Amino acid sequence: MSWTFVVLALALFLFAIYIGFLCGQWACEKRVITKRDYWIANFAGAAAVVLLTWVFSLFPLVQFAPIGWLGGFIAGLKMSFGESVGPWRKHDEVFNVNKAHRAAADAGDAEERRRARRNGAADRQLISVTDDSKGAGKHAKKK
Repeated sequence: MSWTFVVLALALFLFAIYIGFLCGQWACEKRVITKRDYWIANFAGAAAVVLLTWVFSLFPLVQFAPIGWLGGFIAGLKMSFGESVGPWRKHDEVFNVNKAHRAAADAGDAEERRRARRNGAADRQLISVTDDSKGAGKHAKKK
């Protein structure tokens, strides 16, 4: 096995991670609304990788690409889902990351937001629009 084979296989593996991430994001935006849909998408991705690994085992150069695709797919699903679910919840708590995902899981309104996003509705506004005349700044209208 030459070094060019290893470098090319690694490049294909990394490219498969990127493509898997994009596929996971697309699947989450188009199909995944509930937690049940999320887990079905995870298992469907794993089943697809089992089949692809079996097919690609005939070609040594690309036989690790499906594994990279699965890693990217799961990460893309998780990041696009917008809520910490299952083992990801514990992961996010331990490493203190994805605070918005944990807050969405605690609030319980993430499913409605995902459903609205899929239907093309506007997301809720997170900006305060109150007028505080003292703190509004020099461009505020005086009453």
